[in-house]
Amino acid sequence: MNPLDEAELRAKLATVITLPSPLPGLDDLASFLAEKLLAFDAADDVYHPVFAERGDFIFQAMQMPSTGSADIDITTALQNIIDTLFPSDYARSTACYVPTPPYGLLPEGPYLYSGGAIYQAWRLYPDDLRAFVLATLPSSVSGFVCENRLVSDTS
Repeated sequence: MNPLDEAELRAKLATVITLPSPLPGLDDLASFLAEKLLAFDAADDVYHPVFAERGDFIFQAMQMPSTGSADIDITTALQNIIDTLFPSDYARSTACYVPTPPYGLLPEGPYLYSGGAIYQAWRLYPDDLRAFVLATLPSSVSGFVCENRLVSDTS
């Protein structure tokens, strides 16, 4: 496989945040973002600070926010805040503002995206009972008897 194709298959990290309406001043917006990330870290069992440090931010709002300044647009203002919160030489988080889609706001929190698709990140728990690696199939001897087979043996 071409290394570039393989790189495109890897999902990228993102954090979705809903901006308040009306939008606070730029200083208050920086505090809002820092508090929001702390709340994710405390309450969301999937979120990890690496989502913010190395991933991207997707900001959404019910109404088009304004920075209150004609010199700076919302995406630039958010990018400046992120660059201040997460100064880094090796990876740069980017900010993007998306207008509210017709189907509504995405739930806030951690996401993975690849290509044109975005997926909410879910925690994977240990499979102590082997429910996902041990298949129960009808027996080849009788349709009334089942046998347990490892998933790799099912082909």
